[in-house]
Amino acid sequence: MSFDVIIITHGFRPFVLNAIHSAFNQTLAPQNIYVVHNNYEIQCDKIYSRVRSYQTTNFELIKVTNTTLGEARNVGLGFCQSDYVALLDDDDIWRNCRLINAKNFIKKSGLDVASCNFFCFDSHGNEFYDQTLALLPFGKNLQESLHISNYFSGGSAAIISKSVYKKNKFSSLKASEDWEYWLRIAKAGYKIDVDYDNQDVGIFKGDKNYGSDKSRDLQGTYQVLKMHVANIKIKQKELAEKAISEHLVRALSVREYKLAIKIFLILPSSTVLFRALKFIVRHA
Repeated sequence: MSFDVIIITHGFRPFVLNAIHSAFNQTLAPQNIYVVHNNYEIQCDKIYSRVRSYQTTNFELIKVTNTTLGEARNVGLGFCQSDYVALLDDDDIWRNCRLINAKNFIKKSGLDVASCNFFCFDSHGNEFYDQTLALLPFGKNLQESLHISNYFSGGSAAIISKSVYKKNKFSSLKASEDWEYWLRIAKAGYKIDVDYDNQDVGIFKGDKNYGSDKSRDLQGTYQVLKMHVANIKIKQKELAEKAISEHLVRALSVREYKLAIKIFLILPSSTVLFRALKFIVRHA
């Protein structure tokens, strides 16, 4: 079972070398490591030359301009030929057992797409476990959980088989493109699962000024809800209402009121309205 690795970086993110090093340091060496660099800066040449100087695995730098994360991943996927592709974000890291554990988990369960649990680390490299971020099962059904939110995987934990990545590309959404992808392939009948026993991926959670754009993330969430969750409202109305309610409250909590209204209008119901009002009263 062979693995390629895709790392997407934008500009030059401060932790990307750590991500690259963790991919090189695997006990099961990847066949190729592709770094897709969006909006490449000329001063990066010296940095990447250091990577090339010590590497033994095939390393390739791919330069793209003004692409979304999903579009950049699709560029990387176009270079891959291994049995599986492992995704890694530029501000995260892997333990050196990441790929060997993934190989064993995939073989044992016969999976098309796999993920794992994770730990967190701060800007000083200190590890800690954040229960609010843990990839824990939501109920008993992973596919139903995916309709609520992205309970499967972020970019750094996902490993995708060749049968999937050659036929299915990421969308051009500016956020939540992972969630949309997992929903789409789960609906197509591919076998997916999470290895909850191994915390092999380190998620950066340190500087409060370094992270995602909540407004952009919610915009992506809204698009995914429109594309996928709205379609289940007839057969699984209760599940859809739970999804809408959860993200409506997210929007309200960060005062994105226009987005909150748009999310509510995907599936307006007394149940969703009641949950929103309950949140407003509690935080008034």
